[in-house]
Amino acid sequence: MRPCLASLPLLLTILLVPTFGWTNQAFAQDDAQRKQDIQQLGGELKAARLFGLLDDEQAEQMYFEILEFQFGEEKGAEGDGKGKDGREMDEDDKRRGGMTFARFIVRDGGDFTTLLRPEFLPRDVELMTEAVAEDPAMIAVIESLLEDYQREFEEKSRAFQDSLDLARAGYEFDLVDQTLSLIPEVPMSREEVDRRVDVWNAEKGLGRRDPAMVADWANRMISSLQTRVRKLREVIAARSAEIEAQGGAPSARELLAMMAALRQARLELRQVLEANLESVIAETMTPDIEAALDRIRLEHGRIDARFGGSDIDLERAVRRTELPMETETAILEEMIEANAVIADLIDARTAARVEREAMSARLLAAEVENDDARMSQRSKAVMTAADREIAAGLAVRDAILGQMNLIHTNLVEVDPELAADFLRIARRDGFPDQMRRRWCERAIEAAVLIPELDPEVIEAILELQFYVIERLTELQARAIEERLELEPRVSRAMVDGLEDDYASAKGMGDETWREPGFERFDRLDDEIGRQLLAILGPELVTSLPPHGSLGTLPEERKWDGKGKGEGESKGGGGAGADGKGRGSKRAGNVSGGK
Repeated sequence: MRPCLASLPLLLTILLVPTFGWTNQAFAQDDAQRKQDIQQLGGELKAARLFGLLDDEQAEQMYFEILEFQFGEEKGAEGDGKGKDGREMDEDDKRRGGMTFARFIVRDGGDFTTLLRPEFLPRDVELMTEAVAEDPAMIAVIESLLEDYQREFEEKSRAFQDSLDLARAGYEFDLVDQTLSLIPEVPMSREEVDRRVDVWNAEKGLGRRDPAMVADWANRMISSLQTRVRKLREVIAARSAEIEAQGGAPSARELLAMMAALRQARLELRQVLEANLESVIAETMTPDIEAALDRIRLEHGRIDARFGGSDIDLERAVRRTELPMETETAILEEMIEANAVIADLIDARTAARVEREAMSARLLAAEVENDDARMSQRSKAVMTAADREIAAGLAVRDAILGQMNLIHTNLVEVDPELAADFLRIARRDGFPDQMRRRWCERAIEAAVLIPELDPEVIEAILELQFYVIERLTELQARAIEERLELEPRVSRAMVDGLEDDYASAKGMGDETWREPGFERFDRLDDEIGRQLLAILGPELVTSLPPHGSLGTLPEERKWDGKGKGEGESKGGGGAGADGKGRGSKRAGNVSGGK
């Protein structure tokens, strides 16, 4: 029996390396030919649908499978950083701080991003140089050990990736071939075409179209589709033969066994590296090396940190704050113990992610084998693993923010201004969208640079600047608090989505895709724009960045409707679309690290 097709489009696009690279070189065309051929495909499938060879769902499925197989174009492929209107996202675009749901989608089986990511890289030796007193000989030994680790890890991960690619190719070829087999190989006789035109005319009506011309068009389109299908199936047969010549595609169960072996190898390679480091390092250097390893785990842990604040580099924030040397040294020494705790939490989060990837892969294997009993069981296992991943991610976030707040509190006693500087630097790391420069800041900076302003005008602008700094500090802190409260609820709603078709996320409405606090930032921009217009007048404000409050926004950047101001996306579909649904059963009011 054919695997469940409803879930396949997303599953197939998630898998790591595009298999259709094996095939689309067989259909080399220039851009103009390709565009024309895709239009031709649409006509062919329209004829097949209207004449009863395919129903609507089959025609749509065949279109997208041929589109990817022959032309290498994927349905729902990632965009290029532009909105629906094709505009680049600018500094004021609300999408920069929104689309929360997209960060917390539970990825399907076949995504092994964490499993295939090494925990150590040769460049990590830079974080160990101070620990070994910059001894060139010792640095060379450590670098060699790191290179050995990476080489062995890459060999094992590449072998698994190659098996994945081979399995995916064989599986997709089989699926596409089954879809193509819906088109009969025997050409349709003209009598049959005429008969179907008559049926169509009786049921739908041809209007002013001539039946003979419609029959000619349908005969031409269906014959063209049959020729296309025959060529595609020949390519599939040739590629399938290549796979068989390589020993055949591994089964789902064989891939699961390889995945388990790679998970074990991942743990063993790390243990071997740490044991080798311990064996070559002098005992007096052990504490420093352990601290360096913690810093490496922290640095790698900032990769793919999904919760706001989880990617704050506290050590860098301390060093970038202009602290007295003795204060900086004392803080960095106090951080060593906290770094070890956070590094352990990052390890736990990594383990939870690998487990979720494994559970998702097991669910995909059950779907491929059409095993309903195991699908239900493994779907619950995926949700449990995803919940644990969320809990582990929140533990990392809260530990980092707790340490940030502790450092800030201690600095307030030394120098409140330095404490504020540290907090601002750290927050820019962990909450870049909430802390980004707003239009009102850029507008005031541009206003000050206007030549030959009267002193009283400059004084008015500077007063406005002090006001903006004060208001932005409040708004940024509030937006960060809202993000901290929102993300756990959205993440848990996305897990619920595996069971309730994202009713929970849809029930949250705009929260899943709007930037937290965007209305307050917009109001401040509008307020400052009106005041600058009053201070400078309509002529001079043309020197400022365009904005609706100044009447200088280009027509193409204006949006209709309330809440769709300059630079703002009309907003999301998917899980963030409006809809009614129950509140997430997991969506408690979770906050942390505040």
